[in-house]
Amino acid sequence: MVSLTDQNQKLEQAMSNKPILMHKLRQIIRLYCQGTGIKTIHGMIGISRNTIKKYIRIWHASVLSYEAFSSKSDAELSSLFSVSPSKVPDTN
Repeated sequence: MVSLTDQNQKLEQAMSNKPILMHKLRQIIRLYCQGTGIKTIHGMIGISRNTIKKYIRIWHASVLSYEAFSSKSDAELSSLFSVSPSKVPDTN
């Protein structure tokens, strides 16, 4: 019998490094700019907290205002946010 923990680990491995949908990325940044916490965003959208933190770090590093971010096309956002993990700046 496979435990629930094993099932969760397999699901996380299958989903790792899967590109984020742009509407979810827009939601993350919008909610973050409205002052919503990472745990709350995680609960609302269903994306891991580490992934949310990663995209927030990329957004901060891009120095885009929320208005400039929201005016970009999906293709522009996809190229801006498709950064390898080693190139994501750590703000800690």
